[in-house]
Order: sequence, then C-alpha cells, then structure tokens
Amino acid sequence: MSHRSKRRRLKNLFELNPHCFWCDCLVTLENRNNRHGKFPSNGATLDHVVSRNNKNWKKGKRNLLVLSCYKCNQKRQVKETEGLSIEELWCRSDRYPLGKRNEKKRNR
Repeated sequence: MSHRSKRRRLKNLFELNPHCFWCDCLVTLENRNNRHGKFPSNGATLDHVVSRNNKNWKKGKRNLLVLSCYKCNQKRQVKETEGLSIEELWCRSDRYPLGKRNEKKRNR
C-alpha cells in the first residue's frame, strides 16, 4: 500500500469515527514526518485487527484495518514481538547472520 493510499485510508477512518478502535480515546491526525518532536500517544495510526505475525493471517486476503492511537498500536506490537524467537526477530530485521540467512532462504 502506498503512502498516499495509507494517508487517504487514515483520513477516511478518522472522518467516520475519530476514536481509537481499542481504547476509544479521541485521536488526532498528525504529520508523521514531523522530526522536531515525538509522535503523540493519541496520534492516529492504522492497525491490523489480525496481526501479520499471526500464523492464521494469509497474504493476498484482505485484512481489516482500523484507526488506532499510537500508544495502543505500539503496545500491541510489543506484545506480539515478545512471543517471537530471536532467530525470527533477526530474520525480520535483516540482521540474521549471513550464512544462516542464506540457509533459511534456500529451505523455503
């Protein structure tokens, strides 16, 4: 999904209901490219209802996106990554040791 379409989806969801899907707090539309300050905890973000880390999530199928505050989105991300193995985290961050990364790609 391109940056422009994500921004459009975010605005559309905000116009329908400007509250976080998870905690129901009022969210604000912020410019994420603002490097002068931290992104506010109630800043609007897009969040997948079913995480892409979930084994039941299938690529190619449409996944429901909801409006979420930055704080809830980050909490969910941290909770999900805590359950992943260190090898999986290395692989996803592209910091996997070179030899093992190539082996893993060959085995797929």
